[in-house]
Amino acid sequence: MRGFRLTSARPEILLAQLRALVRVAADHPVRIMFPMVATLEELQEGLATVGEVAAKSGTAPPEVGVMIEIPAAALAAPHLARVAAFFSVGTNDLTQYTLAADRGNEHLGDLANALHPSVLRLIAMTAEAGVASGIPTAVCGELAADPAATSLLLGLGVEELSVSPPAIPAVKDAVRVVDMDGANALAAKALACATAAEVRELLSADERAGRFLEGVTWLRVILTPIVMALVLHGGDRADATAAGLFALAAITDFVDGRLARRWKRTSQLGAFLDTTADKVLVTGVLIALVAVGRASAWVGFVIIAREIVVFGLKGVASSAEGSIVNPSRLGKAKANLQFLAIFVAIWRPDILVGGRFVDEWLMWVAAIITVWSGIDYVGRYAGAFTPVRER
Repeated sequence: MRGFRLTSARPEILLAQLRALVRVAADHPVRIMFPMVATLEELQEGLATVGEVAAKSGTAPPEVGVMIEIPAAALAAPHLARVAAFFSVGTNDLTQYTLAADRGNEHLGDLANALHPSVLRLIAMTAEAGVASGIPTAVCGELAADPAATSLLLGLGVEELSVSPPAIPAVKDAVRVVDMDGANALAAKALACATAAEVRELLSADERAGRFLEGVTWLRVILTPIVMALVLHGGDRADATAAGLFALAAITDFVDGRLARRWKRTSQLGAFLDTTADKVLVTGVLIALVAVGRASAWVGFVIIAREIVVFGLKGVASSAEGSIVNPSRLGKAKANLQFLAIFVAIWRPDILVGGRFVDEWLMWVAAIITVWSGIDYVGRYAGAFTPVRER
């Protein structure tokens, strides 16, 4: 006998625990979760007991939620959601009870797989019931701590992940790079699978796509110091090589962006570091061009200052919960002009327009668009500062 059934059979244990929880809840945020609940009647009995204990203590009862770890509870989720404050899906027990595979039995280890479509459908049903009733659904257990499954769980409708402290950094990184359209598509594909092996292969393919995009981003970072060194070295051959490598680095920006949108996937490094690679490329090569007299120091200052300011704004926005600022067309035009101006400055064709080389004009145009884009971004990021100040 486990969970709520044990405390129901031994009410003195339940009452002692509830008195302590209600007493603490008077001064601290406390939520109560009943485990091993299978029926609405069991949850109602628990809620009534919490209400009685709170009334005797003269305090408001804490929020009460349910641990969804029995298939019956997942199937009854729409009814449980009417009275529960939250759901938490315990994938370890839910898996073993759904598949009749004791997780303590070494002979059934391969069968007890939380990625089995039957388990995933129960998670999706629970999350759907939670959304319909306006309560959050969390997931705990080994599946929640698997970064490869993060996108899938969010696509199934899960809103919170409960993991052990060592797993937090990897799971947070996985959450940051999730594209919800891609996550929803991934979840739909997983639910259509027949076996856990098919679901795992689906997640592996998604992970391989992320690693490929990460490689493309790293290529842009690696090429930056090489192009800088060639520009500083000078000479026709070095300039031609630098122009070619810079063009390749700039092309990777378009390639990973297009593929990320097509695959509905971002780099494992995340969109933040992906755009940071672009700023490293532009800033580094521009510094080299200023050093050899191929770009105005004022133009370099304007462009680099803008990138630093926006970099800082993105840091503030990423620390504010829910603050997401999508790229603007002006920002994309700025990036394209910067790439073009820098490429022409490296190549430097002997073309004069109004007494100035064409790359000088392009640099000034890029600087003007960069300032315009910076003003636009300051306005767009302004909303991210409010949540930070209110904390």
